Amino acid sequence: MRMPFIVVLMCTVLLGVNMTLSMADDASEEKPFRRIPIPEREHGYSGFESVMIRSQAELDRFLRKIRGQDGWNNRTGFEEAIEKAELDFTKEVLVLLRHTESSGSVQVTFEEPKLRDGTLSWNIAREVPFMGTHDMAYYGFALAVSKANVEKVELDLQGTKVVRISADEKVVDQSD
Repeated sequence: MRMPFIVVLMCTVLLGVNMTLSMADDASEEKPFRRIPIPEREHGYSGFESVMIRSQAELDRFLRKIRGQDGWNNRTGFEEAIEKAELDFTKEVLVLLRHTESSGSVQVTFEEPKLRDGTLSWNIAREVPFMGTHDMAYYGFALAVSKANVEKVELDLQGTKVVRISADEKVVDQSD
């Protein structure tokens, strides 16, 4: 009678140790990016283009610039999300991707980014209704991106590259 109890107890202990080790392995693997939860739809995003910010000085200049702009619905929410991200510019860059729709009725989803050969690609999926509203809609998404793993960031709109940003230069190719 004691033998089955001991076997079950040993299996439980071994399973627990294995799960703990597995979780520790997952935690040690760093993702090449992390998403920063800025408001996704914001009229204020009309005031800038997609950009890669490489230093605290660049971020400070960018924030000063947007503070002087009118038309924001929730600038405070945007700034707080960036601040809470606690960016470490020695290890990562801030990538702000924006997208404009000519109709607010178009449903826009930014899919999970994928890393391949040093390029972080992000796709925009769009659902266009039969009839639109013809009001402009501005979308923005923010990523803290590892300098060690990512050389370029690309934003695709249903298979067409609309933004390409290289980590080692300030050239931004935007066709949006």
